[in-house]
Amino acid sequence: MIRKNLNLIISLLALCMISAGLSLWSSMKNKGVDQSLFRLPEDVKIDRVNIRMAGDSLMLDGSPAGWRVNENHAADLDRVRLMFAAMDRARPRRLADDRSADSLFSIMQKEGFNVRFSEGSNLVLDLFVWENKNDGRTWFATAENQTPAEMTIPGYRTGIISVFSVMENEWRNRRVFNFNWRNFVSLKAEFSGSSENNFTISVNDGLLSVEDVSEPDTLNLKDYVDAIQLLESDAIITGNIRQTDSLKISRPLVVLTVSEVSGRSHELRFFETGVALVDTTEVVMFSPSVRRVLAAGKKTFVQGSSGRLPGRGKVPGR
Repeated sequence: MIRKNLNLIISLLALCMISAGLSLWSSMKNKGVDQSLFRLPEDVKIDRVNIRMAGDSLMLDGSPAGWRVNENHAADLDRVRLMFAAMDRARPRRLADDRSADSLFSIMQKEGFNVRFSEGSNLVLDLFVWENKNDGRTWFATAENQTPAEMTIPGYRTGIISVFSVMENEWRNRRVFNFNWRNFVSLKAEFSGSSENNFTISVNDGLLSVEDVSEPDTLNLKDYVDAIQLLESDAIITGNIRQTDSLKISRPLVVLTVSEVSGRSHELRFFETGVALVDTTEVVMFSPSVRRVLAAGKKTFVQGSSGRLPGRGKVPGR
């Protein structure tokens, strides 16, 4: 009995030593992975990013005036910065083993993102990015370096794959009234079925005022104008012509009209469901916090009114 137990102990110790040895070997192997793999060179200025996946593609172009999506729309600069920040901080954790490298690279080519970073006409990095849905691991590879590397970002919980997309609307600037507010003349709010809530905000002698309100609540007034000036949608919904046409003939909760010095005007038709129609052409969606601002009526600007709007510097929807 004693000899049997001794043999078990010896076997257990042997297994522990083998396990520790394999762990140490794996650790040493991974420490040898070049940490500069797939990094964008610091001496280049990327001004074009082409993202492809499953037959779909998207182009981001940068210039001194900012970034644009597919040459048609202003890009969300925060989203563009996030992508470059992720590329800068991503580090290889380990390389795929020799047995699985070829098959993994083949999957990446078929199912992953192909992201091409360029400076002018010069291709700087041609990258394949793929996420294993089963374990959430993200892999990078290139045509030149076909041994995929598992990539991580220290301290970043969301998968790296989330910074890439071929959906145009996910890259677009979601700012609603995107013009120079120095040219602001007036903002008119018209409520369907409740005209007592209607109001007009204008600038008189450099100061904001509300029509027919002699002493407005200046804090709420400034907070409201700030919120409208920085207003961002939570989502841009396009491609549904029936929905756009339906909203054109539907009764909105409120119609906001912003007028500029040039005579140009911008219209937002907001509905109780949180959907809105911008300039009769684009459908957007707002979060509950933004809906509260958009539904604010005239009494909001009367001294002593109950409730406060989101304070200055707090951009609804962000």
